[in-house]
Amino acid sequence: AVRVQWGGRWDATSIVPLDSTETALVRDVRTRRFSAPTGSLGATVALRPGFVLGMSATRAFRPPAIEELFSAGPHLATYAYEVGNPQLRAERGYGLDLFARFQQRRVNGEVAVFSTRLADYIYQRPLVDSITGAPVRDRRLRRYNVYQADQSDARLYGAEGRVVITVPRVTGTVLDATVSWVQGDQRAGLAWAPLPAMPPLRSRVQLRRDGRAWSVSAGLDAALRQRRVPPAPATIGAVTCLLSASEAVRGAGAPSLLPAEFCPTEGWVQGQASVSRRWLMGRQLHEITTAVDNLFNTDWRDHLWRAKQVAPQPGRNLRLLYRWSW
Repeated sequence: AVRVQWGGRWDATSIVPLDSTETALVRDVRTRRFSAPTGSLGATVALRPGFVLGMSATRAFRPPAIEELFSAGPHLATYAYEVGNPQLRAERGYGLDLFARFQQRRVNGEVAVFSTRLADYIYQRPLVDSITGAPVRDRRLRRYNVYQADQSDARLYGAEGRVVITVPRVTGTVLDATVSWVQGDQRAGLAWAPLPAMPPLRSRVQLRRDGRAWSVSAGLDAALRQRRVPPAPATIGAVTCLLSASEAVRGAGAPSLLPAEFCPTEGWVQGQASVSRRWLMGRQLHEITTAVDNLFNTDWRDHLWRAKQVAPQPGRNLRLLYRWSW
């Protein structure tokens, strides 16, 4: 009725820059070495058939990535100018997960909650002018917000769940629903402040039917609006969070944009559907799938995307897939 799992390892990483040239923004370029032990301990208890409780405790370690240490230039795809920090230390953290799994004849699922404390959590900090409080722009075009890798102590906690229900009297049909939520804070003096780039609560509901020859599915994806963002700096002049569609097309107004991390994001709902047809020819399996994402052509923005200020995410997307297995 009781199972225990444990594991451990030693991580060691060396990052050796082939070019140690320093720039006005990145100094002290040098070889960095990181190492630390990591491990986990977990246990599950079967309280009765089909119902399991479990927990897991972990010690984590992550060295900074090369980009976080030595970047010094524009990243056009994310509408940002990124600056590394060669002084970064490795992240170290402790986490605890608690979960429950259940499986019955027609219903099964899992619910989990977690909490993690991190020392020297690495994140991208939008730079602001120390005098005016305005966002710092790249020196050449004065168009992109400047981000520098920084770190602080942080805590993250959240929950996620999934339930799969077999629809009675309809062979091969299930209702599959998931939901996930996370909240992050960073140490700000003696208090805690919202951590940037934390996703909103998200969920998915999908109805699927799988037969020998045909499979069909339809569902909804949704995200709540995210209002919990770091406080924006006090700025001089007109500064906004989102451009209108016409301004974004013309490229106007970019210098007046706040970094995306300071801006809330509206919620959205999208539809998705797919149809598959399978058949055998000898010992070979053929399958054609037609799928539609963002069925209602919803205008939506990803809270974690820095360029959400100037462009929404893709609209309706139609995919046609042929698969041949032998």
